[in-house]
Amino acid sequence: MNTLINVLAFLLANYGGTWAITFAYVAGTRMLNVVDVFAEGFDEAALFQSYLLQTYVTLFICCLFSFSFFFLKNYWRYVFLMAPLVVPASYGLFFLINHPA
Repeated sequence: MNTLINVLAFLLANYGGTWAITFAYVAGTRMLNVVDVFAEGFDEAALFQSYLLQTYVTLFICCLFSFSFFFLKNYWRYVFLMAPLVVPASYGLFFLINHPA
């Protein structure tokens, strides 16, 4: 039963990471307006494609790190488990803030 809970937590954290990337994009472009996507002549599709490429590579690396959740026994296992939720979204906001407009 404990193994099933660990597997579900692993899958949920990695699935939540994919939604965190999308939420970070919407928050950065629509709510916080760090990039003016409504400016005339701005190609939002190119920004979104570049954003997704970089953040999903980061998510994939974090998913590999979160796999160590099954092998660690101290509190670090939860740090690695939460990496797909925190790191790609934070990197995505950093990418949007530093994107040349």
